[in-house]
Amino acid sequence: MKSADAASPVLRAFHLLVFLGFAAGAIAGMLPELQQLFTALSHKYHCGTIPSPLGTASAIAAFLASVTLLVYLARGRSAPLWISGVVLVAFVVTLWQQSYPFSRRSTPGANLAMLEVAKQLHEAKRQQLQETGAVDTDEAAWAAALAKIEADNPGLSSPFRRRSFDVMPWRLEMIASEDLFLVDATPGTFTVFVPKDASRFTITMIGLDPEHQTVRLRDDQGEAFSLKGAYTPDTRN
Repeated sequence: MKSADAASPVLRAFHLLVFLGFAAGAIAGMLPELQQLFTALSHKYHCGTIPSPLGTASAIAAFLASVTLLVYLARGRSAPLWISGVVLVAFVVTLWQQSYPFSRRSTPGANLAMLEVAKQLHEAKRQQLQETGAVDTDEAAWAAALAKIEADNPGLSSPFRRRSFDVMPWRLEMIASEDLFLVDATPGTFTVFVPKDASRFTITMIGLDPEHQTVRLRDDQGEAFSLKGAYTPDTRN
């Protein structure tokens, strides 16, 4: 009687092609998740929703199983059925994970979310300035205002993450000079300058550039961007 390894090479090749097709489908379906995983692991900082844990693991399993099938074919041996089963299960799981929700994975999208938060912070402090003639000079007061904005708008939580996928919450730091750039600032940091007379303020934002490097947000002309407020008695509400 012929052994299983004596099966027709044509049948083994056909079996391989079929399951390589399933593996390719699994990997292609999770390509955005695999790209997000690669981006996260290859940069100190990144942004957006983490890759689908189940979908990513399934795509990787499908790839490893397909490599194993190729090794068996190269050796002229029939692969165990459980390897083909891994490919099939991975394919089904990745189909199920196609609806995995993700958001703000691009650096422009993450920076826009930061800008939206900055606009709300600017408006809150502008109103305070117009009503009282002075703005807070205490960092704690600014940080409390920032925390309130995030609490009132859950969708505006920080999209920035470390390589470990830990979320980097919004941070706020007072600076002594309007043009000062904090070289060690992390993405998601708002820097605020308020002069001693508390009659005006400037908010700048630290985000990520397309290469995932820390950068001060800039306008369409490439100039450093900031939001400013000043006390103008003639326009008091």
